[in-house]
Amino acid sequence: MTKHRATRTDSYKLTIAGLKTKRAEKAGERLKALEHLAAIDRDLGHLDAVLAMFGVTDAHTIQPLQRATTPRVGRADVQARRSAIFAVMRERGAVTTTEIAEAVTPLFKLNDEHEPEPQAVLSAVRKILHRMEHHGGVKRDGWRGDARMWRAG
Repeated sequence: MTKHRATRTDSYKLTIAGLKTKRAEKAGERLKALEHLAAIDRDLGHLDAVLAMFGVTDAHTIQPLQRATTPRVGRADVQARRSAIFAVMRERGAVTTTEIAEAVTPLFKLNDEHEPEPQAVLSAVRKILHRMEHHGGVKRDGWRGDARMWRAG
């Protein structure tokens, strides 16, 4: 079995420098996280002291809260919704807010299991249309019964 010697390319020194920089960044993140943890421990100590003033001596048995984060919509998703609203208006002409909401409802699903509430979608579409109207993208085009009609501006 022959031993192969390590080869070094012209970018060897750049690679080493990049790795050192990355390590320094990670070490900085670690220090910042440790400082944050120390601040949290300090705050917990202060809270325990205040609770002790009120007679609570077993504060360490209080279970920590772990709140679930709500899924957020990204910028690309918001742009896709606006584009879909414009597409519906270009395709059909003047349309009601409800018709637009029904057409773009699939874009309001945050994941496969999520089914958006129709009233929430209608409210969101209404807000988007008012913003688009403010910026000159759409215009009001009268009423159909109780429903406002919209047309691409």
